[in-house]
Amino acid sequence: MAVRYQLTLLGSFGLRDDERRECALPSRRLAALLACLALESPASRAELAERLWPDRDHAASRRNLRRELARMRDAGLHALLDADTHELALGSAVQTDAAAALQAVHQGDLATALAEWSGPLLAGFTLAEAPAFDAWLQTHREAWAQRWREVAQAHAEHLEQEGALREALHWQERLRAESPLQERHHAAVMRLHHRLGEPGAALAAFGHCEAVLRSELGVAPSTGIQALAERMRAAQRMAPALHRAVEVPCPGLDLPLIGRDAESATLAETSAPVLLIEGEPGVGKTRLVQETLRATTTLAMPCAAQARHCALYPVGEALTAALASPLHAERLARVPARARREAARWMPALAAPGMPPAEGPLGDAAERERLFEALADLMDALATPTGTLWIDDLHEADEATLSLLALLAHRRGQAPQTHVRVVVAARLHELEAHSLAADLVRRLRHAGLLQTLSLAPLTLAQTQHLVRVASGAAVGGLFAARLQRATHGNPLHLVETLRFLLDSGEVQRRTDGRWHTRYDEATTDYAELPVPPTLAATIVDRVGRLSVAARQLVEAATLSRPGFTLAQLQPATALDDWAAVDGLEEALRLRLFTQVAVGDTGRLPRSAPLPRYRLAHEITRDALVPTLRPERRRLIHERLAGALIAQHAAADHVAWHLGQAGLADQALPWHLDAAQEARQAASWPGALWHLEQAWTAMDAAEPGLRLDCLHARIDAARRGFDLAAMARAIDDLQTEGARTADAAMGLEALVLRAELGQLRKAPVPAIAPLRDALLAGRFDALPPLRLRAVVALGTALLAAGQVDAAQAVLSDARAVEGDGDAPQRASLLCARANAARLSQQPAQALGLLQAALAHLDGPTQVEARLQALNLLAHTQFMLGQPREAVATLEAALADAEKGRIVPVLRTVLPNLVTLHVVQGDLPRARRYLQRGMRALRSVDNPATHAALFGRLAELEITAGQLGAALQAARESMARFETNGGGSQDYAPWVLCGVVFDCAGAPERTASLFSGLPASPACTPGAGPAALVRLKTLAASVPAATAAQAQAIADALQALRQAPEAAYPAAEADFWCALALHQAGRPAEALALAESIEAADLGLAQHSASLWALRLRAATAANVLTPTLVAHAEAQVARAPPVPALDLACALAAAHDALKDVAAAERWSSAGRRRAKALASSLAGEHPDLAASLLHRWQGALRRSLDRGLR
Repeated sequence: MAVRYQLTLLGSFGLRDDERRECALPSRRLAALLACLALESPASRAELAERLWPDRDHAASRRNLRRELARMRDAGLHALLDADTHELALGSAVQTDAAAALQAVHQGDLATALAEWSGPLLAGFTLAEAPAFDAWLQTHREAWAQRWREVAQAHAEHLEQEGALREALHWQERLRAESPLQERHHAAVMRLHHRLGEPGAALAAFGHCEAVLRSELGVAPSTGIQALAERMRAAQRMAPALHRAVEVPCPGLDLPLIGRDAESATLAETSAPVLLIEGEPGVGKTRLVQETLRATTTLAMPCAAQARHCALYPVGEALTAALASPLHAERLARVPARARREAARWMPALAAPGMPPAEGPLGDAAERERLFEALADLMDALATPTGTLWIDDLHEADEATLSLLALLAHRRGQAPQTHVRVVVAARLHELEAHSLAADLVRRLRHAGLLQTLSLAPLTLAQTQHLVRVASGAAVGGLFAARLQRATHGNPLHLVETLRFLLDSGEVQRRTDGRWHTRYDEATTDYAELPVPPTLAATIVDRVGRLSVAARQLVEAATLSRPGFTLAQLQPATALDDWAAVDGLEEALRLRLFTQVAVGDTGRLPRSAPLPRYRLAHEITRDALVPTLRPERRRLIHERLAGALIAQHAAADHVAWHLGQAGLADQALPWHLDAAQEARQAASWPGALWHLEQAWTAMDAAEPGLRLDCLHARIDAARRGFDLAAMARAIDDLQTEGARTADAAMGLEALVLRAELGQLRKAPVPAIAPLRDALLAGRFDALPPLRLRAVVALGTALLAAGQVDAAQAVLSDARAVEGDGDAPQRASLLCARANAARLSQQPAQALGLLQAALAHLDGPTQVEARLQALNLLAHTQFMLGQPREAVATLEAALADAEKGRIVPVLRTVLPNLVTLHVVQGDLPRARRYLQRGMRALRSVDNPATHAALFGRLAELEITAGQLGAALQAARESMARFETNGGGSQDYAPWVLCGVVFDCAGAPERTASLFSGLPASPACTPGAGPAALVRLKTLAASVPAATAAQAQAIADALQALRQAPEAAYPAAEADFWCALALHQAGRPAEALALAESIEAADLGLAQHSASLWALRLRAATAANVLTPTLVAHAEAQVARAPPVPALDLACALAAAHDALKDVAAAERWSSAGRRRAKALASSLAGEHPDLAASLLHRWQGALRRSLDRGLR
């Protein structure tokens, strides 16, 4: 429907029609109603009535709501709302500024989003007679204010990054005015004034910050912002020294490695497969490796921020250098032909003369595994087992390189005599920001494959030694202490500061070789000595004093990848040949550049490979890039791209520079080529990044190319398990279908949304539209797509618990008998097998799975085969084959981990946890859970983490750690609620109920489940409603009278057949038997309890609890026998603590009935010990539950013992 009304919420309330005329509402409550629906739509009539008329009873408030709606209709404003008997929603004819702002934020258009904000949410609006509405409004007002601050902050940071410093300052000043007690806004204003060349304004901003904090809070600014102000003052003091600096800087100071003897020994002697050297920039990580390993064979693999999306970029750089080295070429010749042929599929230059590369495509898990094994063999040969593979700047590594590193670490750990060791370096804080790299480090450390070597700044004594070595003579302690304070002992900062002081003439050398300054006679601490405030300022000043040619080359180098050549940099500078050579020699002489290798940088053979260089330190890049104006950066990137194209450089390298130059149209074909190269290495994040960049430039591309790009995006996102990117690509496919009037695209998007719902564990929203399309025959002309739609719908129905409906869909004759390739047929068989399994027909499921696996033996079907194996393990467990199930899952896990197939990992790992918990092997269950937490840490899907926390809760309950179980279950619930409804997975609610019931707090269980329908995790339907009814009835049994218990038992009998498989029938029978016992009908309770199979009870009950119920019912019915008691006693050792406690209490009462006082006392003592242990696990965070638990169980045990003594 076309937009007819514009509703303004951000600022003063306003309503205008499509001709911009103000629309008057009959009452303020209607304005409040529209605001509620604009922010929370749809909403129930009851909830809205209660919020707007809190002082009236339910009937009166509903009547008032109906009256207001009638007034709106009478005013001709009926299109503002969509209404039914239960809910109200904002009409589709209404557009709001709040929704427009959120959409702009989602699209990354922060400027447009901020333009929609004209003030606070509903500024000045209130309903004095409805305090519930005012409270609701205040909550939303604060949330929207926080959202504005976040968007404004992000916009300011983007403007600063683009060089629009004045505009960035405007927004930071608005943020400072909005939140005057937030120091970060004051610091940002100071920084921007400083970058704009306004030091006085920057220090004035600090004075304002200081005054505000002292006036409002009575505190001084933090040390961080005080240090920032001090650095700005130091820069002002340093300005005169800059004018005295010599035109030609002094060459690099030749200093040995100082203060690193212990670290050097660790590096040389460590036996760890991977040594991680971590430290701040400039602390000497690279220098330590270069000096310590100078005499050994070292193969360097430099990572680069500009190549983060280039698969295996560091590996390619290392192998390119190796091919140009006679020593490495000789070693390469000894590599087995198999490994060279396999690696040559990715890098053809690795093939020996006359050797054809291995056949077949790369890109799937199995091919990726073979490629990585071949590359690892090459690394072993080139570096040798006694040498070192050196990976610098790990925090910039791409995903494929990290996967190869993991393989190298495991190979070295298994056979250190035959495989190369790895040394990596990383900046600690940037490593933590790179989730994949940080996750790999954690996994390797946990596996015992990684040792960390932390480099600390130099001490004062080490700084004094460095200065003494640099000067060649003794230097006073005061001078060294001044340098230590200024540089915090950072070695690179120290050397650059000394170079600045020598260049500027502040430090001079006497004829006797001693250094002196003009402050020597009068100073007490050399505070007068003008030193640069930061290392970055030192470097910027140093580069600013280079010749024009050298400065232009260094600026171009900061925007290039490591391994650049003069032929690449020169076109970006417009220097003539001799000027470019002079500039290069100056940069080398002053240690700004360093030569790294001789090798071909392109794809065409060369008779004389060109020398290649890199910045001597990456801090140079960090310092200089922010100082380049956007126009200069864009021009340099454009010229660099042109030079790379002329040299036939890698596609991703060209694409990146063209993109940075703002030439998206020219970058398009290069992004597509780069995506294909990334796919060849199965680097799905890299492929996806290039494809998304390509899509932004495809407006004028032909439809076939656009469709191919969309399919490639969806495939890369799914394989890389980037579900948000997959959703974006599906939306774009839907839009493309509408734009081209291609119905097939819209239908494919429909199927893909259902498949995405499965991956998100939120399948329900896709069911209705997919079912409607199938029933309407819209897929009939597209048989292969129809088969996919049938499988997607059936799978979604199964996930939603609608097993009968799923079986009907999956038995569709046209799908079963129709055409389809092997993977499609296999997917249908797997879906039917899952339906059979959920219908308690494991034998049928087994046959279907065996038929499916016969279709899934190809190299491109690895993921589908592993998912089928996961189903097979479920089926084996149902058939009473737990060991076989574990073996099947472990085999699937091994293959999934090799290929990092996330959809398989996130199902197999939690299932292995559950299997081992059921079997009582808690240590192995915990190990698999930890593996799951590490392997899936970076997966951006709440349902995945919800499942892991659910398994943790299950494990902790089984281990008797009720407090930890409750915390984990609540974490799981929160993540399911974040994910939204649709998974029908209410396990964390059930586990919380287990804890509450054990603690003697069934009312909390009832409250928990009563609130489930209102949870975002709950999908409305018969299944959840039945589960809520079951749990609330069960929770009321312990306190029920006989008559109440009888009514509960009758109600539970009616709930036995759970709709949508919400719970097992055996669970309803269990609670019904318990209610019958409470109602004084123990014989019937015993008969029902004995009919229950323990294996059918599900998550909520353990077989030990069933035995406890049988004992109590038999005791009350006077049919208790020693045999029954003996059988029950045999269950205790195998039971987890909670059901074991229940059974111990029942055994105490049973022995009491049998007049065996000693046995009753023994079981009472055992029960008290178990109760105390369980209570202690709750005592820290939940003392009320701990006390309740002790009261419940010790009271029950005491009553049993008292009866026995009587």
